[in-house]
Amino acid sequence: MIFRGKIGQVAVIDTFRAFFMVQNLQKLFYRVSKAGADVYRIDLQNRLRRLDLEKIAAIDVAENTITVLSGKKHSAEETNDMKQWRETRQGQLDMRSQNDINRLVEAMNHAANWIENTASNDQIENISDPVLMAMHDLRATLVRKMAARINQK
Repeated sequence: MIFRGKIGQVAVIDTFRAFFMVQNLQKLFYRVSKAGADVYRIDLQNRLRRLDLEKIAAIDVAENTITVLSGKKHSAEETNDMKQWRETRQGQLDMRSQNDINRLVEAMNHAANWIENTASNDQIENISDPVLMAMHDLRATLVRKMAARINQK
């Protein structure tokens, strides 16, 4: 349906736009959580003409598992979609971990610059112990991991 506005412009009624958007939706929705995601099937075929989400599975990225809820069945296409989502998500998390380390190195450089150029003696006194302990822990962990890697070769 269309109607003419005051200036003669043609406007589309929201229901048409909503219908068009619904036709282009994916079939599964992933509600991301810390461990992975809950998987919902999007139901467009209901009599109220609204989006219904039916929970069908849970994905645990760390454990590399897809747990199907009891009584829920899904197609091979949905299974493949869930596996592909899990692999994509694992890649995102791996990239995020690397970015976290890069930001840590940058933050350590900023901290050294702040300590050298800006920090007062009292500020340095207040942060020295926790920073030195964290650096000691990080150094010990790195040395232990590097030694284990060398010994494996």
